Amino acid sequence: MGIVNDIKKDFKLEDQDTFEVIIDTFAERRNGFMFATNRGGARADQQVANEGREINKSWDAVWFVSTRQDAEGWTVEMAIPFKSLRFTRGAQDVWASTSAGASAGRTRWTCGRPCPAPTT
Repeated sequence: MGIVNDIKKDFKLEDQDTFEVIIDTFAERRNGFMFATNRGGARADQQVANEGREINKSWDAVWFVSTRQDAEGWTVEMAIPFKSLRFTRGAQDVWASTSAGASAGRTRWTCGRPCPAPTT
């Protein structure tokens, strides 16, 4: 089993197993909205600006997460409503995203491909 140190809202990301995703709704690779969870299903969210040099930890979005553990590890399902993000409708049709899974003591990074903006 993995390590869970905290299950409260806006938990500390360090020293435990986490999954994080950053959504860059303007595909400028400088700013974004970060959503994170741990094995226990705790939620943390932040606004990231200036290539990560500025972080707004007090930003709170409406979103949902569910985690499940089994013999092979753990899985995450996130639901992030578009209304929780800032973006310009029709201004562009590509967003960027990056995700990372961290195990206490080592980190694995997976970079996501651009994803389409909502059409509604």
